[in-house]
Amino acid sequence: MISRFFGKTQPIQYVVLLVFLFAFHWLYAVRIVGEQLTPNAILGQLLLFALVAISILFADMMVKKHKITGQHSFFMLFWVLLIILFPNTVAEAKAMVSNFFVLLAVHRLLEVKSLKNLKHKIFDAMLWVCFASLFCPWTLLFFGLVFFSINTYAPKSTKTWLSALAGIATFLMLTLAVLFWYGKSQFFVEHYDFVAQFKQGMPSSVTDLNSKIIVFAALVVIMAIIDFVKFRKKGGGRIIVFRFMLLYFFLALLVNALAQTSPFYILFSFMPASVFIANYIETIKRAQLKEAVLALFILAPLALLLEQQMG
Repeated sequence: MISRFFGKTQPIQYVVLLVFLFAFHWLYAVRIVGEQLTPNAILGQLLLFALVAISILFADMMVKKHKITGQHSFFMLFWVLLIILFPNTVAEAKAMVSNFFVLLAVHRLLEVKSLKNLKHKIFDAMLWVCFASLFCPWTLLFFGLVFFSINTYAPKSTKTWLSALAGIATFLMLTLAVLFWYGKSQFFVEHYDFVAQFKQGMPSSVTDLNSKIIVFAALVVIMAIIDFVKFRKKGGGRIIVFRFMLLYFFLALLVNALAQTSPFYILFSFMPASVFIANYIETIKRAQLKEAVLALFILAPLALLLEQQMG
């Protein structure tokens, strides 16, 4: 029943998931804000929900357009379940905005495989990652995705490598002009002081890298391995994209570990994780087993959330 419902891509699946996400976001926001439900607070939470919903729909469009998953709603389902598993991610506006910019960069990088307007796509991707770093400086680690794409599709193209540098230069010129205009010339020195942030962030990161994140990461890696094995036999061109997504996932975990406000930035891992989990579900052929696995994936985050709230 679960697999039949979410195994389709009709409007009803999107409505059900977004309504459920809205209810969850609202209840969790009320718990965070408490009695301070001012009009500004309500508007702020509505804007955050809109950003979450747009991010999910945009990512879902990407995976379907590039055929990273099949034509079903499992990708969106698992993204929503990951939000329930890590509910703190809906409380950090900077993480959401930064993640959206990273998604824009990933969108451009997934288009690189067509080899059309390659330099423009690399330039755009580098620029979006730079903008994401304004909200979380450690997202500069996602430069690794840009370098992976160049090395995979155009390793000997000097102009393509230079377009990546041009993206950084453009970002620096734009932001420095704005900062000097507003008299905030010290922003770069303070915001991108990685040594100070590393020293300050490590104790919090080690503490926040709890068993939940470790188990989550281990399960995703296991499912990624299964996906690699299954889809390598089928062919279809997903393997290169899976390599990209696996690098994306590991970089997201690293950003989460290094960011001072961890574990909010585990949000960066939701797209690649949802890709691997959705593809894993595709590999299960026995209907009863698929239903059982889906039920487990749905009930586990809800049970952990209930235990956390009651505890």
